[in-house]
Amino acid sequence: MNGEPHRPQVPTLPPGAVHATYGVAALTAIGGIMGYAKKRSTRSLAAGLFFGGAFAYAAHLVTEGEPERGFRYATVSSAALAGAMGYRAVKFRQPFPSGALAGLGLASLAWHGFKWQQFKDSD
Repeated sequence: MNGEPHRPQVPTLPPGAVHATYGVAALTAIGGIMGYAKKRSTRSLAAGLFFGGAFAYAAHLVTEGEPERGFRYATVSSAALAGAMGYRAVKFRQPFPSGALAGLGLASLAWHGFKWQQFKDSD
């Protein structure tokens, strides 16, 4: 042994694997801020910042060497976003912004679920 500590083997990330996670974080946070600025909706602000923070945390986990955990967290956050916004879109018949955010949540769910499965299978 050469005195260096043993580091666990982590699958290498393809370049840009976490860009979508940061993108969803930014879109949801900006959407919440715009909802507050336009209609003074504190619910929009709180939800946007909550989901934006959740996706930013997931991206942080991925970049810090925990891709399986980060993509799992992003998958769960995506499902919650799609469910909450899908419910609002149907209930209030709002294709925008609720329907658009539901669509973003579904697309994010597919992407992050795929990435989570890749890293889950590599264990």
